[in-house]
Amino acid sequence: MLSSKFATKISTIINHLPFLSNSPLKGLTSYLQNKQWVGILYLDIVKFSLIEEKFGPDSCATILQQLEITCKNIGVEVVSPYMVIKVYRWGDDICLFFTGDSSPSIAEFQKKAYKFKDEVRSAINEFLARSIKLKGILILNQLDFHVGYAIARSEKSSCNKAVYKALKESFLIAKNKYNLEEVLGLEILKDLITQSNFRIVYQPLVNLSNGEIIGYEALTRGPAGSVLESPGMLFPLAEKAGLLYPLEKVTREKALTEMHRLNQGEMLFLNINPTILNDPSFSSGRTKEILQKTQRMPQHVVFEITERTAITNFSAFRKALEHYRRQGFKVAIDDVGAGYSSLQSVAELKPDFIKIDRSLIANIHLDSTKQALLETFVVFSRKINSALIAEGIETREELKSVIRLGVNTAQGFYIARPANPLPDLNTDFKMSLKEKTTRKQDALNMLPLVGEIVQATLYVNTGDATGDVVAKFQQNKNLHNVVVLDSNEQPVGLITRDKLFYKLGKQYGFDLYCRRAIDLSMDKQPLIIESNIDIDTAAQLAMQRNVDQIYDPFIVIENNRSLGLVSIRQLLDTISNLKMAVARSANPLTGLPGNIVIEAELLKRLDKNIPYAAIYIDLDNFKGFNDRYGFERGDLALKMTGRILTDVTTQYGSKHDLVGHIGGDDFIIISKPSQADTICQKIIDRFAETAPNIYDQEDRAKESITTVDRQGQKVQIPIMSVSIVSAKGGPKYNPVSFEQLAETIAVLKKKAKAIPGNAYVCQ
Repeated sequence: MLSSKFATKISTIINHLPFLSNSPLKGLTSYLQNKQWVGILYLDIVKFSLIEEKFGPDSCATILQQLEITCKNIGVEVVSPYMVIKVYRWGDDICLFFTGDSSPSIAEFQKKAYKFKDEVRSAINEFLARSIKLKGILILNQLDFHVGYAIARSEKSSCNKAVYKALKESFLIAKNKYNLEEVLGLEILKDLITQSNFRIVYQPLVNLSNGEIIGYEALTRGPAGSVLESPGMLFPLAEKAGLLYPLEKVTREKALTEMHRLNQGEMLFLNINPTILNDPSFSSGRTKEILQKTQRMPQHVVFEITERTAITNFSAFRKALEHYRRQGFKVAIDDVGAGYSSLQSVAELKPDFIKIDRSLIANIHLDSTKQALLETFVVFSRKINSALIAEGIETREELKSVIRLGVNTAQGFYIARPANPLPDLNTDFKMSLKEKTTRKQDALNMLPLVGEIVQATLYVNTGDATGDVVAKFQQNKNLHNVVVLDSNEQPVGLITRDKLFYKLGKQYGFDLYCRRAIDLSMDKQPLIIESNIDIDTAAQLAMQRNVDQIYDPFIVIENNRSLGLVSIRQLLDTISNLKMAVARSANPLTGLPGNIVIEAELLKRLDKNIPYAAIYIDLDNFKGFNDRYGFERGDLALKMTGRILTDVTTQYGSKHDLVGHIGGDDFIIISKPSQADTICQKIIDRFAETAPNIYDQEDRAKESITTVDRQGQKVQIPIMSVSIVSAKGGPKYNPVSFEQLAETIAVLKKKAKAIPGNAYVCQ
C-alpha cells in the first residue's frame, strides 16, 4: 500500500502543477484526450535532506536549479522521438511529462528511464566538480538518484485521477517497491480489469460423511502463461497498486454471474479482503442484484474473509459485516490456525465456517501436535456452532486423519483441483471415502487403523555404533525411541532411550557397548503390527507383552517396510477420544447411542452383507401425554421406553445387538432377523404392562386423557401405545441401502399406525 508520506507528496505535486490548476485543466487534459496517454519520468535525489543539513540551503538551491535545467536539456534527447510537454520540479523531485502517437513498451520505457537517470547524474556531478563553491559536496557525496516511470492513460472520470495513479506508480518504482516483473504485470493488470478478462476457477468443498459437494470456492487466475497467472502475484500487486477494489469487484461479479453452474443448494465461497467492505460499490446492492438474475439466494453465498490483519477495528468491521448477514449472506474465516489474528477473528466475528489452514493439515498424520490442535478446533467449532473445513488436503493419509479427528468438510488437490468448468472429484478420493465408509463399525469398533495414527521416527542400521545412537539421543531431547533396520531396510529391533541409558549406566556398561554395534543393545523382539490392524486389536496385542515391554511403542509396517511408531499413550488417547466421541453422540436423556453410532452399525451390516433386522419403535399419542402432564413427565416416559427396549433386547437378543435413540419418541433396535419377532412381541407385552403406571389413577381407569388439539378443541385420546415395525436386510432380503431401508420402514410404519393400540408390523 502507498505510504502516507508518498500520498502527501503526490497530492502536493498535483495541486501545484500549473497546467492542472487552471480550469478546464489546460495542457495535460488535451494531451490525455488527444493522445490517450502521457508518460512520466520521475527523479529524486538520494538522501538529499542529509546534504541540505550538512551544506546549507543556499548550496542546495544552486544544485536544484541546475538539476532542473539539466533535466530539461537531457530529457528532450532521451525521450525522443516522443515530445516533452513539461519538466516540473517540486523540492528535490523532478517530473518530466511527455507524449506521442503511440506509447512505448515497458522495456523501452524502462531503458529510457535508466538512461535519463544516468545522464542526469553524470551531468550534475560534472557540474559539482566544476563548482568551487560546491566542491565539498563533490568530495563527500557523489549525487545519486532514484528513477521511476509510468504512463497516465485517459480516464473518463478525472484527469487528476489518471495522473495521480501514474505518479504513484512512478514513485513506487523509484523507491524499489516494484520490480520489473511487477511493472510488466501492472500493465497487464490494468487491461484485465478494464476488459474483465480474468479466469475464475472453482474448487469443491465436500461433506466427508457422504461425499456430497456442499459448494465451491471461486478462485481468480490471470491469463495462462502471464506473470499474473498465479494469485500469489496477482492480488499483492493489485493491493500495492491500489487496484484491489476494482480487481475484487470485477472477479466477484464474474463468479456470481457464473453461479448458475452450481446445483441448487450449493454454496459459492467468495474471498473478500476486509478493506473491500469500505468500498461504496460493494455495499450498493450489486451482489444481491446479480444473485437475483442467477436465481440464487444470499444464503448460497459465503464471504470468506482473507488478510485478517487488515482488520484494524473489529467492532466497526463486525457492524459492517452484520449488514450482509442480516440479508442472509454467510461468513467464513480463512487460514485459521496460521496465526493469532485468525483466532481473534473467530472470537470477534463468530463465523458460520472456520477454514483450517493448510499449514496445520500438511502431514498431520505424522504430527501428534497438529492432531491435538485440530481435535481442539473440532470440539471448539461444535461449541460455537460453526462448521469446520480442512483446507489443502493433498494426500490420502491427510484425508484419513482429518476424518478420524472429526472434521466433516474438506477441500484440496487430493479431492479436486480448481478448474473451470466445475471439476469432477478425483477417483482416488472417492475410493478413499468409500473405503472409510465401508469400514465404519459399531460403537466400540469405530476405530482407525494403526497406520492412520503412526508417527515418524528415526532409523539406524544394525551395524551402527552404539555411541553414535547415544549421540543422536543427546542431540535431540525429544527423541525417545529409534527403530533398527537390517540390510534389507526391514525393522528388526527397537532402542528406547531409558533402557539404553540404563544399560550403559551400569558398571562397565559404557565400555562394553559404546563402541560395539547397536544390535547388541536393542530389543530384538519388538512388537511389529501391520498398518491395517485396528487400534483396539493393537491395544490387546500390546497388553499381552512381557511386563518390561508393556509400555514400549510398537513398530507399524506395510509391505514389510516400517512406517514409524505408535506409543502406548497415543494409542490409549486415541481410543479414549473415540469413546468420548461416541458418548457425545449418545442421547442425553436416555443415554442410548445416537444417530452416529446407529448409522455406523447399519453401515457395518450393510457393507459386510450381515443379515439384520432394523426394529423401529414409535410412541403413539406421546404429544398428547406431554401436553397433559408436561415435559418432565414426558421425559420419564422416554426413559421408561429406553429401559424397556434395553431390558428386552438384553434378555431376548444377542450381545451384538444395538438399542439406539434416534430422537424424540423414535427408537431403533438392530438385531438378528431370527430374533426380531420375539423382541417385538416382548416389547409390546412389557409396554402394555408398564405404560399405564405413569398416568394419574383417573386417566388410567378410563384409559384415556383429555387434552387440546391444534384447533384449540378439547379431545379424548387413548393412553400411549407403541407402533413397531421390523425391516430385514442382508442376504435374501430386499433393503440393500439406507434409502431402501428408510422406504421400507416408512411403508411399514404407515400400516402400524393405522392399527389401534400396541401394534407390530413386520416385513
